[in-house]
Amino acid sequence: MIRFLSLIFRIIVILIAYVAAVLSATLFLAALIAGGFQPQSDQEMMGLSAGMIVAVPVMSTLFGYYSFVPAMVLVCVSEILGRRDWLFHALGGALIALLIMVWQWSREPGSVLDSGIASAAVAAGIVGGWIYWLIAGRRAGHRISGSEPTSSGSSGS
Repeated sequence: MIRFLSLIFRIIVILIAYVAAVLSATLFLAALIAGGFQPQSDQEMMGLSAGMIVAVPVMSTLFGYYSFVPAMVLVCVSEILGRRDWLFHALGGALIALLIMVWQWSREPGSVLDSGIASAAVAAGIVGGWIYWLIAGRRAGHRISGSEPTSSGSSGS
């Protein structure tokens, strides 16, 4: 029963970490987009802020939709192999972002993948992978034995 509950808890932590990773990647891209604008007045700044308030949840939904299956494959690999290093998760996030970018651009005939957009997406993938590692990746592959610890001898007291 303890093993089952620990597995359920682990799945919940993984899903929470995935949502946090998607949100952080989206916020990172939103910050990159906002950094490209030079608002000249308070009204323009308020308009930019309002646009980001709307854009971040919409972009998060789309990012989460497109990256869910590749991310869960990466999660399964890290859980099975017990990969707990931050670099594995950061590079995995970058690879997922790059794969999604190439897949989306290859579906449009005659479209050209802009290197600036691709590098921003890869950077956002790195941020998302790192956030996932902070929440769930550091304990990847952790096993609960399910048995009570036994003593091989006297405790000495």
